[in-house]
Amino acid sequence: MILLTQRKLFMEIDYEARSGVTNYPESVSLEVARPGRLNLVVWQQDLIFDDILIRSTESLNWVTPATSVEPQDKTILSTGSEWIQSIPMQVKKHSRKI
Repeated sequence: MILLTQRKLFMEIDYEARSGVTNYPESVSLEVARPGRLNLVVWQQDLIFDDILIRSTESLNWVTPATSVEPQDKTILSTGSEWIQSIPMQVKKHSRKI
């Protein structure tokens, strides 16, 4: 497995706020850093208290369609209800001058 995009903070939840409402963004956009075939997303969840890492977990999701990407392309991952099976992805290709 090779990391093709930059890492990005997707969501931060403050459990002290106690609002009970978690509004996830509708999508997340990542810039491609390395060429390759993008077919999987790794989500990392960190539980932090007073700047101390308590626990870190990772989970995997397939993306559809799997797509070949190049540096500076932008991927847009939909975070709607359909992402339980696989994450819908769009790729905006970077215009390259020859």
